[in-house]
Amino acid sequence: MRSLHIKKPLNILEFVHEQCKALQEVGHEIVVLDATPFRYTNWFTYDFNKVQKYLIEGIKVHALHYRGLMTTRLPRLAVTCYIKKLRVLYNIAVLEYGRPDLLHAHFSFPS
Repeated sequence: MRSLHIKKPLNILEFVHEQCKALQEVGHEIVVLDATPFRYTNWFTYDFNKVQKYLIEGIKVHALHYRGLMTTRLPRLAVTCYIKKLRVLYNIAVLEYGRPDLLHAHFSFPS
């Protein structure tokens, strides 16, 4: 079974990673989609249009970040940026691995 996971970094990262490892051990193909914001300190040194692909302990991760835009003060703008990047990641994952049998989101928008 193909499964896509959407992750949030920081304190939830370890839980999501352990859950992905457990699912992979029982035979599921796992791809993690990471569409998280970067603080303003990274705005001018990071390419926000480049999809990063890497493995963490055998788990495929596709990351595409966006400029964090005052998530608490302008939530609609932040959600729009998040959805746009997540949609790009999803489409790339579908092209590479096919449509997932299961889509599982952990805190799909940073709070």
